[in-house]
Amino acid sequence: MGLLALVHRGWPAGRRADRHRHRRHRRALASLSFLSFVYPKGRWSFAFSRHQLANFKASSATDGLFASFFDGPTLRADDLRTVSDLKIVTWAATAALRISESLSLGLGVNCLSLGLGVNYHHGRLEESTELYTFPPGGLFLPNPYRPQDLIGIQHAMIDDRTWTISGGILWRINRHWSLGSVYRPGPAILIEQVLLAGPAFIEPEATVLDSDAFDVKLPDVYGLGLAFRGPNEALTVSVEWNHVEYSDILDSLEAGAGGTAGLVQDDGEELRLGLEYVFLHSKPLVAIRFGAWRDPDHRFRFEGQNIIDRAVLRAGDDELHLAAGLGLAFDRYQIDLGVDFSDEVNALSLSAIYTF
Repeated sequence: MGLLALVHRGWPAGRRADRHRHRRHRRALASLSFLSFVYPKGRWSFAFSRHQLANFKASSATDGLFASFFDGPTLRADDLRTVSDLKIVTWAATAALRISESLSLGLGVNCLSLGLGVNYHHGRLEESTELYTFPPGGLFLPNPYRPQDLIGIQHAMIDDRTWTISGGILWRINRHWSLGSVYRPGPAILIEQVLLAGPAFIEPEATVLDSDAFDVKLPDVYGLGLAFRGPNEALTVSVEWNHVEYSDILDSLEAGAGGTAGLVQDDGEELRLGLEYVFLHSKPLVAIRFGAWRDPDHRFRFEGQNIIDRAVLRAGDDELHLAAGLGLAFDRYQIDLGVDFSDEVNALSLSAIYTF
């Protein structure tokens, strides 16, 4: 929050704040997102996996943020440039036990299974936010981001490792219906921040303005899912609900960094719908899949009196994702291709399964 304090100090509530220009850059990233090995043994199943929870690169810049006041001129805030590179990888060892086959309740053959996982998380973040004075030649000129106009730079760094334990339940009610639930706690990762003065700072001899280190808690997730498989087992329909506690992030920032007054971050409710149809008489088996899911807005937003903070930290929109996939199943291996489209992010996934 150090640079925000520098930018907005002395900007009271006013009539209006507008963005003049905002630059955004799109990037394409490719990586191995998931790898697993599963070994069944009687009523037990053991799994080992590697999951890339996040692989995110972004850059942005504000080039003219103006405020109009009731009894004064139009003012321009100093400009920001930010570059971020975030990676979070989780290694997991999981055991599942089929504990009961006696809960039929008159519904037919069924099975209850419990799963427990031990997760090892490695998080890495490199983020730099630079604060520049606006162009000295004119209030409405584009910012050239000259080195001599740099007020300060804030570096945020993460290189931390931690452990969590997750769990799940699967109830195969009968040959058609299955019900499952999961709990995945988010890890707490240590973040280090340092705020450095630039040539245009009011006290240029003060190189290090501030430094801090604190834990950032990533969201806990509670999930519940229901699946129906048709009489001929060709069609499967599934629905899923996830409660994501995004507010864990803000709560940890408030406890560690402070300076979060006026900031709000809501928990999110993810809803997912999936359809799969398998052509059972084809060789190899061919499966087509369609899905949709809602990614709720979980951006930080400011609800205090400062109009600049309100303009920069605004609520976003929920994102609707549409997905489709194709799968080919042979005797010992399976190949799947999937796509996921939304306004902000498009994803292409290719996976393979080998059974021995």
